[in-house]
Amino acid sequence: PILHLNRRLSMNLVEAIAHSNNPFFENLGSRMGFEKVEQYETQFGFGELAGYHIPEEQLGTLPPQPPAFGGVARMSSFGMEVSVTPLQLAAFVSAIGNGGTLYYLQRPKPPEDVENFQPLVKRHLNVQPLLGDLREGMMAAVDHGTARRAQSGFDTVYGKTCTCSHNGSHLGWFASFSGNQDPRLSVVVLLRGGHYAGGAHAAEVAGKVYKNLYEHNYGVSAENRQPAASRATEAAPTQAEHLTTVVPQH
Repeated sequence: PILHLNRRLSMNLVEAIAHSNNPFFENLGSRMGFEKVEQYETQFGFGELAGYHIPEEQLGTLPPQPPAFGGVARMSSFGMEVSVTPLQLAAFVSAIGNGGTLYYLQRPKPPEDVENFQPLVKRHLNVQPLLGDLREGMMAAVDHGTARRAQSGFDTVYGKTCTCSHNGSHLGWFASFSGNQDPRLSVVVLLRGGHYAGGAHAAEVAGKVYKNLYEHNYGVSAENRQPAASRATEAAPTQAEHLTTVVPQH
């Protein structure tokens, strides 16, 4: 949809995602209303555990009613009174990448668990017809928008940046998946505090993670494999928490 944000500016969803345009999402959230926004949040797994028996995982929070300051508009743009976890964002972007299947995230450790790994479906979402503009916007964010630093040079990366705050500390987020025809990897980066706590810097960390993974053939099909690098890509800054998951096949 094209939304008229003011007398001079109109924007569609693709460019709004690419440039993280808060007025667009305030307008869209207001049109949808609190109940519809909350419905989509819960369908995609926010407010519930994303992992399967992952110790110390947190639920995050969703407001039971529109926030007193800014209502559903601020909730839809700045995430007012909403808190999410990297695991929830990884499950969310994985569902976008695979066409609408929300999986439980698993963390197999013993070799036998890795060898016998089986994906666990939480639920199938009837959203496939709605994902085209969303994916295009995430691709545009990396191509020419706020997430340009996530470009890895190996495969198409789809992502969305976010810069916010929690208890007075700046947070920089980047949630993404990669793979144009056959998405296999999802990377979520959270930066806390300091000069580097912004969405653009989080995207840069993700780009290095993708580059490192692809250089070492992690999650890459045999026909697309590159020779492994002689050394690992430079480590991410100490403020970064990055999470990498395999996007299960649908």
